[in-house]
Amino acid sequence: MISTTEGLAAATLTPRLVELRRGLPDVAFELAISFELVDLLRGEADIVLRHTRPGSPELVGRRIGTITYGLWATDAYLAEHGIPRSTVELARHVLIQPAGELGRITQARELRRWAGRSTELACNTMTGCAALVRSGAGIGTLSRYLAEAAPTLRRVLATSVEWTSPLWMLTRRELARTARVRAVLDFLASSYRRSRL
Repeated sequence: MISTTEGLAAATLTPRLVELRRGLPDVAFELAISFELVDLLRGEADIVLRHTRPGSPELVGRRIGTITYGLWATDAYLAEHGIPRSTVELARHVLIQPAGELGRITQARELRRWAGRSTELACNTMTGCAALVRSGAGIGTLSRYLAEAAPTLRRVLATSVEWTSPLWMLTRRELARTARVRAVLDFLASSYRRSRL
């Protein structure tokens, strides 16, 4: 079982699993999508893709990339409402807020600070926030891998607003020694290191 967040699963992991299945047709995969951290030590998953490094000596991990986040909006939204030239000007825009557990991330805290008295839309999943941005509802914080998949989106305040987060792949130490898990780990590590996140 491989566990990761909804955004990573939808935009980056599922295409890789299709390719991986071609090379390892005898290995069964189950994809568990959750914003909550699964407990690898209790066997809730075999491999996890997350933003956190291993916290136990019984886990092994590799940093396989860096995810870049920025502010994005559609060309149509920006044509109608104007292009903000500073974070102060964001208060005059509709800012799509990450909510629930997602509301704890750094980007969400900063968006709330910049929002002022603007109209807000909120969603508790990154793919939901991306859908709102793609629909032209407002400006939202998205990962580059989600935003660049939509040709109608334009980066806002690209030179002054950016966040990054490491992407880690984790497993239990004893699983990392098995041939099939090692093959999956090596494939995913190589594939992610070659991509723009």
